[in-house]
Amino acid sequence: MKISITQGELNTALQTIQKAVSSRSILPILSGILFVVEDGYLNLCSTDLELSMKYRLPISAEDADAAVLPARLMGDVVKNLPDAKVELDIDNKSGNVRITCGSSLFSLKAFSAEDFPKFPETKAEKTIKVPGKKISSAIRQVMKAVSKDETRPVLCGILTTIDKGRLKMVATDSYRLSINETAVDGAKADDMKVIIPARCMDEVSKICGDEDIEIGLAKNQVYFKMNDTVVVSRLIEGNFPPYQQLLPDNCETRVKLMKDDFLASLRRVSLLAQNNALIKIRIDKEKVQLSAMTADVGSADEALPAEVAGEGMEIAFNAQYLIDGLNSISEEQVYLELNNPLKPGLVRPAKAQDFIYLVMPVRIG
Repeated sequence: MKISITQGELNTALQTIQKAVSSRSILPILSGILFVVEDGYLNLCSTDLELSMKYRLPISAEDADAAVLPARLMGDVVKNLPDAKVELDIDNKSGNVRITCGSSLFSLKAFSAEDFPKFPETKAEKTIKVPGKKISSAIRQVMKAVSKDETRPVLCGILTTIDKGRLKMVATDSYRLSINETAVDGAKADDMKVIIPARCMDEVSKICGDEDIEIGLAKNQVYFKMNDTVVVSRLIEGNFPPYQQLLPDNCETRVKLMKDDFLASLRRVSLLAQNNALIKIRIDKEKVQLSAMTADVGSADEALPAEVAGEGMEIAFNAQYLIDGLNSISEEQVYLELNNPLKPGLVRPAKAQDFIYLVMPVRIG
């Protein structure tokens, strides 16, 4: 099998497709990328049996064939080649692949394509198209709240629903909760309600561009089709926590702040919250006072001007959780909405209604 392709195209494909290559499998074949040439296209496939990816490239090739090449080594080699034509000559009889680019020549061992798992079918029971920018933005906003505790699988995913023309993504680690909700043209009622692994969603957010993305559901899996790339993942089984009961109907105190100023102050003051990341927030009539202290180290205090509606209050939060929430908002101004020092606080954009971030307080004293 002989393939001719530019270094840039092949490098982009390999860097994308490597994200689904297994790093811990006992099956050596899963450490490779399947190269399949057919009908004038090169299809690159990778999988760890949970997440699978396919990337399609138009190429000049002499015949149809397939082979599995070592993913990491192949990626490193191609990344460091000059910006020129790359020739791949794969000899299935000897199990070798020759890579030629300019004066560079590499010879690598290949695996048999017969041993590589079949790529999951993308025949869906339900499909819907969503603008790439919308889904990418939604994923990035909620991603920080996804749990890393693998003993609770449902919290390691993003609850994704499409209902009555609204796309909603929800993530929580039990300490904070992120919700993004946006309108989707053409969506029908009860189109979707699934828990998608965060790893899959993270990769989708990095790949998708301005074009529409096709999302398809079939039994226990979901797929995303984006131009030349297909991402397929198993769904997470189980029931997502009933998060709606945590959302307050109203607030006793609403504070309007400049986001960047609030964020910068949190970062500075949290430098002195070394043991528990706890930062106290005291709300007065026209200002917010941030403070933190570490015994035998020191303390920090900083005041911020603010528009305050409601009663004054003192409440404490994990500083990093607040920072993560603010980093998920692109607007210049934000609201911090509170009820009492023992109930969750809400952070939201001052104008947009598509995102809320709920964070649990830390008991003071």
